[in-house]
Parts: sequence; C-alpha cells; structure tokens
Amino acid sequence: IAFGKVGASNEKLAIVGGSCSLQGFDVNGNEMFWTVAGDNVTALALRGRQLIVGSEDYEIRIFDGEDVVMETTESDVIANLEHIQEKWFAYGLDNGTLGVYNDSTRVWNAQAKYDIMDIAVYDIDNDGQPEIITGWSNGRLEVRCFEDGQLMFKDR
Repeated sequence: IAFGKVGASNEKLAIVGGSCSLQGFDVNGNEMFWTVAGDNVTALALRGRQLIVGSEDYEIRIFDGEDVVMETTESDVIANLEHIQEKWFAYGLDNGTLGVYNDSTRVWNAQAKYDIMDIAVYDIDNDGQPEIITGWSNGRLEVRCFEDGQLMFKDR
C-alpha cells in the first residue's frame, strides 16, 4: 500500500497493487485510479506523483499516471521499494539483493545470504543526506550510504 497523489489527481489516495493491476481509492472508498501493472504487484512506493512498482516478473516499473515511463528487469522478485530523494530509489529482491537506482540507472547493488525484511530511508547521522537502513532475516541491521552502498554501520 502507498498513500498520496498519483498522476494528475489532486486527491490523496490509498494505492494498492494486486493481480496485475494498481488501484487508488479516495477517503470514501471510491476507486479513483486504475491501471494495468504488468504482473502481480509485490512492492509499491511513491516518488512524488509517480508510482514505483515491483512485480513477480522481476520488473520494476515507474508509472506517471497510467503511463509506464521507466521499466527495468532485475534478477528476482521485487520484495521492497523505497523512495530516497528526487529520482533515487532503493530496492530489495527475494534473493537478498539490496540496491539503488537513480532513475533508470542502477547505481549499486549488494547481495546477502539472508532475506531482506524491510528497508527504510532516513538521515540517521544528521548530515543532510538520507541513509538506507535494512533489516535482515537473521536479525542484522545495516546502514548504508545511498549514493555508493558503502556500509556505515552494522549490528549483529
């Protein structure tokens, strides 16, 4: 689920992905947005008014309204997506890969033996730049620089 304005809509919507589609509902439960997603949706994030969508077919697609404006293929099912800033976003795959894109360019990726449980973006060290915080299935917590993937902190 993602919450916000999509495309030309001025209403905040609850956006959900499902069986090959994306739907947006207003505060009254009315469907205000619908489009085809390409495959079963596994992850969603908002980037301004654009939707970043991950799916079971290993694809990451960026939608501007109903139009796909970027599409790229990864090596496994997209499990997590998180907008960082501007055109930057982080992704996590079912095979334990964590990485970052700047629009359609993969900037870096790293693979672990464990599953990614969650990804968050936050300026944890108060330097004005957000970091990627990742929780892993083995209990490990990592903090990485979003620009180059450099490991800044790990626990466990």
